[in-house]
Amino acid sequence: MMNTVKSVIHSIGDTTEDLAKRVASETANLAKRVASETANLAKRVRSGTGDVARRIGPRRAIIGAAVVGAVIGSIFLVRYLRARRAEMPLEAREEREARREARREARQEARRGKEAHS
Repeated sequence: MMNTVKSVIHSIGDTTEDLAKRVASETANLAKRVASETANLAKRVRSGTGDVARRIGPRRAIIGAAVVGAVIGSIFLVRYLRARRAEMPLEAREEREARREARREARQEARRGKEAHS
């Protein structure tokens, strides 16, 4: 009985070992293929980048950099303003909301007055 259990466990171990070797081999081959293709792509991009820069020209490159900077800057500005609002005391937030609501109501009243006179 013990010999049968040992034999089954041993055969399971051998099968698992073979499977692990096969998976590891396939994984290594895949990694080599990906690395090779990535290196080829990097070489192609690097040689193409200089051509693109020459075709675009310095003026357009500066304009593009300014646009990218403005987009990134606006993202950071929005995050900063949201963080500042979150840190604002609750009373100040409520006061600001009340003032905003009062201005909104005043604008609506002004519109209604203009429509009534028209």
